[in-house]
Amino acid sequence: SVTGVQTCALPIYLSKKTLGTSHKKEAISILVTSYLAKGELTEASHWADTLVLERPSVDTYSLRALVLNAQGRESEAEYDFLRALKVEDIDENISSAWARAQLAKFYIKKGKLYWAEELLKECSKIIPKYPLAISLQGELESARGHFSKAAEKFLEAFTLTRQVNYLRLYALAQEKNGQEEIARESRNEAELLMRKELSRSEEHTSELQSH
Repeated sequence: SVTGVQTCALPIYLSKKTLGTSHKKEAISILVTSYLAKGELTEASHWADTLVLERPSVDTYSLRALVLNAQGRESEAEYDFLRALKVEDIDENISSAWARAQLAKFYIKKGKLYWAEELLKECSKIIPKYPLAISLQGELESARGHFSKAAEKFLEAFTLTRQVNYLRLYALAQEKNGQEEIARESRNEAELLMRKELSRSEEHTSELQSH
């Protein structure tokens, strides 16, 4: 959508302005995620390579793996995910949990459910009540056809974060579980929350452009 493109364009603009500062790594990371969100994979790949060369780490390898996966280069993506776990430091809890969650998501989509489950168990040990890992436990249960358990996980993730996407996943799981009324009510609530978020985002963008 136009709004989505505008939302990505602002961080790209701001990040390029800070490439020559001490926040270079953070700026490049934002460039990668922004171009990835826009589907501009050539640009995303360029900056992801730059980021790994700048500082090979658990989060930079994982971020490049996401770009490689989006390009359909699954073997290379898996290799980078695994390299990420080999270079992690003991004090990188957030990055370590995020990397495992992303690899678990990758394995769920490939049907490697055992390995996904093991990674998500590790996530829970690193950061208890980690919303991303909880939602992926829901996706894992969905992949196994356990839609009631999946719904519980998605609802838990939504309760922790109030993120609309988790509520949508909850609604989908409830629909697959035969709970059509709950699914419909949840979708309506998600739509209402999404409109509120979009309104706030547009107001924030207008404020930034006016300065």
